[in-house]
Amino acid sequence: MHRGVINDQKWPPNKTGNAHFVDVVYWVSLGMQADVHSTAWRDRIKREQIGAGVRAKQCLQGRVAPGSYPVQGLNLVDREGGTMANRIDPEEAAGLSDEVRGCVARAFRDIRLAPARESFVRPVVARTQFVVATDGSITVDGEEWLRLMDLEERAKREADRAALAGGDAGAGAPVERAPVDAGEPTDAGAPTDAGEPTDAEAPATVDAEPKDGKPRRDPGQRGLRLDLGARPREK
Repeated sequence: MHRGVINDQKWPPNKTGNAHFVDVVYWVSLGMQADVHSTAWRDRIKREQIGAGVRAKQCLQGRVAPGSYPVQGLNLVDREGGTMANRIDPEEAAGLSDEVRGCVARAFRDIRLAPARESFVRPVVARTQFVVATDGSITVDGEEWLRLMDLEERAKREADRAALAGGDAGAGAPVERAPVDAGEPTDAGAPTDAGEPTDAEAPATVDAEPKDGKPRRDPGQRGLRLDLGARPREK
């Protein structure tokens, strides 16, 4: 795999005719990448490179003539999934200026993979193709597929969130109370008879020391009126 990545790179022609030796320094994975042949891996690479192309559309806006512009880049991804270094192949992107290629390279730098703690550095070849129309609009190969995938995942997240909210609502549902007879005050302080104020509307007159020895209301409660008139002495 790594040899194929190097063989795919384009090297400048030798203008002197002399033999030259080029030292190629690259990083390889130190762990087994069993997922590179899986469907999930291919889908992840496809999503990342299309997303990078969509982000790089602004790099071509108003800078290139109508036409098709293929782009190929090489990213070196660390074990956490982030891109450490990357480059855009100038031969593959020959129709783009150095300035545009540099802008596209910055967009491709955001390519991320799933973490692989047992690996060291993973080379990833990213390809995309820009199509610039005569009206200046730009599309990326696979852009519609990426949009549909994003909509599908968003709908799934909304469904999961709604299901979770429905479960929480059922757990915290209010408990119904049994109805009370007419004339008896409810917990909410509803009026007993028509025209008679409730405890919340007007203060009640109670004895400070009722006969049963148990105060009907807290004497410290606001709105309580105490009967301080003289009381007959007990014989």
